[in-house]
Order: sequence, then structure tokens, then C-alpha cells
Amino acid sequence: MSVLVGLPDGRVRTFCKGASEIVLKMCDKIIDNNGTTVDLPQEKAKIVNDTIDGFANEALRTLCLAVKDIDETQGENNIPETGYTLIAIVEIKDPVRPGIKEVVQKCLAAGISVRMVTGDNINTAKAIARECGILTEGGIAIEGPEFRNLSPEQMKDIIPRIQVMARSLPLDK
Repeated sequence: MSVLVGLPDGRVRTFCKGASEIVLKMCDKIIDNNGTTVDLPQEKAKIVNDTIDGFANEALRTLCLAVKDIDETQGENNIPETGYTLIAIVEIKDPVRPGIKEVVQKCLAAGISVRMVTGDNINTAKAIARECGILTEGGIAIEGPEFRNLSPEQMKDIIPRIQVMARSLPLDK
């Protein structure tokens, strides 16, 4: 999600918030520990991405916040997709609700297939699904875009084993 903001001096700034791995790819700069804007080379971006993955593996949802000053002539309908400065990674703990693990176990014991379909990052989704007892040994976790690119034959083969679908769209459900 991005928004354009007119500044008092007439400049226009766009603020962007969203899925960490997506927003990070839009950034070519970062705010360092001293508050200075510096380049974000591949090796530093990898460190940031590894940090995001670490949070996700602990079942934490993450968002990146980024900013970019833009040319006023770009107009309101042309929010840029590159050239942002990464200003923060926010981690959010959304604990599994009490009783969910037990409900999942009852469903499984009754022969009901339980699947998690979420917009979350794949690593966050897998961590939460393991915590709830949804993702088991041999179960498949897949991202929505990867699933949508499968042929009908591949889908037919994989669907019975899918336990988690991350970065999904309503159509994937």
C-alpha cells in the first residue's frame, strides 16, 4: 500500500508499507544506524532479507516501511515501484488463538483435511501451521503464485498434499 503526500515545501513524498520481501525489492537505499541514507547493495539486502526470514521462521509477521521523494510531475496515478529507501522492518506477533490446536486435532481425528490458506509470507505461514498442527511431515507448503502457474495435471497431483498456501489470493481458495 502506498500513499502520496504533498509536503509544505511543495515536494511530493510517497510512503509504502507492505509485505517485507516485496517492499524490500523496491528499495535501493536504506537508513543506517546513524540515520543516514546509504545505498542498499545486494549483500546488504541479503542481510536484511535473512533478518526478515528469521522473524518469519519464528511465526512473526513482518512489514517493511519505505519512502521516496518523487517529481511532482509524475502525478497522483504514477506511484513509483522502485527507488525507495527502506526505513523500517516491523515485526508483529499474532499468537495462535487459545483452543485452535485442539480444534485442528479434533478435525484431523474426524478425517477432515485442514488447510491453511493465507496472505502471509511462506515462512510465517509454515511456522504458524506447524504450531497449530496443520503442517505435518510430508505435507506441502506452497505460495499462491507458484500454485497458479501449475498445469491442471500438476494441480491434481499436488492438491491432496497441500497443507499450507501462502501469499494467496481469494481466487486460490
